[in-house]
Amino acid sequence: MAARGRHSETRRGRRSGRLREMKQRLFIVLALLVLGLLMVGLNAVSYVQQVREPDQEAAPIRSSYHPGATGTKAFYTLLAETGREVTRWQRPPAELITEYRNPPSTLVMIGPFRREVSEEDASMILSWVESGGRLVIIDRLPPRQLLTTSLSWTLEAKYGTEAGILSVDPANPAQMTAATPAYRPNLPSLLTRGVNAIQPSRFASTVEATRIKPPSIDAETYEGETYQAPANTGTGGDSGSSYGPPPSPTQTPFDFYDAGTGQGTGVGQPSPPPAAAPPPPVAAETPQAGEPDQTTEPPPDDAKTWFVAPFVHFTASGRAFALDFPYGEGEIVYVGDPYIVANGGITAADNAQFAVNLAAARQGLIAFNEYHHGYGEGNNRVFEYFAGTPVVAILLQVVVLGLFVIYSQSRRFARPVPAPDPDRLSKLEYVGAMAELQQRTRAFDLAMENIYADFRRRVARHFGVDNTATSRKELAAMIGERTDRDAGEVGKLMERCEDIVHGDPTDKREVLKITAELRELEDALRLSRTGRRRV
Repeated sequence: MAARGRHSETRRGRRSGRLREMKQRLFIVLALLVLGLLMVGLNAVSYVQQVREPDQEAAPIRSSYHPGATGTKAFYTLLAETGREVTRWQRPPAELITEYRNPPSTLVMIGPFRREVSEEDASMILSWVESGGRLVIIDRLPPRQLLTTSLSWTLEAKYGTEAGILSVDPANPAQMTAATPAYRPNLPSLLTRGVNAIQPSRFASTVEATRIKPPSIDAETYEGETYQAPANTGTGGDSGSSYGPPPSPTQTPFDFYDAGTGQGTGVGQPSPPPAAAPPPPVAAETPQAGEPDQTTEPPPDDAKTWFVAPFVHFTASGRAFALDFPYGEGEIVYVGDPYIVANGGITAADNAQFAVNLAAARQGLIAFNEYHHGYGEGNNRVFEYFAGTPVVAILLQVVVLGLFVIYSQSRRFARPVPAPDPDRLSKLEYVGAMAELQQRTRAFDLAMENIYADFRRRVARHFGVDNTATSRKELAAMIGERTDRDAGEVGKLMERCEDIVHGDPTDKREVLKITAELRELEDALRLSRTGRRRV
């Protein structure tokens, strides 16, 4: 009886210890939850939404993500909703060359850029263009490394006026286009299809194209020539908004193909006097058999590009405003004013049609360069998504709180105590030791108490009844009904078990017999004794 009492006290002590530990953990969890809710509430109350400042033409944001007046989101959306395949390129330019799954055929770069176009970036972009890509640059001050051609021409951007750029409202078309007429196309082309006129801003830039001497032409017969727009081909600041009168018979337009003398005839210059009559032809000598014919010689490769020039679609003030020129196997298109494709100016005149022609002149994927606008690699996407919200501050505070909890749990807060001695006995060793102790002390009642209590608990759980509220007679009737055995015999077996537990004399043989009968009843009820799977 004393051993049984000590065993009960041990179990009660363990149960109370577990309850105490569970209460402590519950308190910690609730405290952390309340603290987290308090932090979220404080951040929500103290958060002040930043007022978005209006766009400024002096510091525009030309990203296709930006919905403001200086952004190009309307241009991107227009292409997407009209069935063009369009995407935002947020990777380094080097991957333009290595992209094989869905390579872009046209790259649209609208400046100015937040991320500088380095020499390496420009080299990668030009390598992509040289292999057959199409680059569209829309910027007032384009990167000079990209404004280049494989022809015998040099291109130099000429920035327009900056007067009033700090005070102008980019969302006000009247202010942006004050005293600036619309530009009409020079000649019909793929980029001017369906375009009657485009309306740039008063800050538009132009390009000065100058032909250079190839090595195959004698320097004594060459003088550098600069492109001059014909007086009747554009409607820039000097020519008005309509076509001028036709040129007089003594005037000839600029001749891009006058490579024989290197002396192009510009607008307003008198025509050269007629050449003298050529001398009578002389009969050519017939070459002897076996001798090569040396009367003709193919022109050198560098002279072939002399007969090709950039194609100017729009002009302004005698210079090119929109032009395209080849580079290797590809093509570069330049437009001198992003206002034409910006949200605030794309609806003016035929700007929308011209913008679509710029991007969709070639079939394939159209990629908007967002990498140089600050998106893509090098930025944290999570912080980029939650920028301007209190979520970032909340996440940082949660991280700090977690580090504080880890530090407090690992820090000693009381006197050092010796570590408890580990239990070096396994459960089987404990069971074997207890069985040997009960056998030596002939404590059959304690063994029967453990066996019968476990049997009764398992049977009650099997039938779904309360072990403490169900009588022995009711439980025996349930067992007899389920196993087709006499309920009275089952009741007597259970009564004998309880008598032994309460102190009736017994011996080893009887305890073994009763235990075997209880195991038979468990098998009949299909009470599995398989150990629980530990997770």
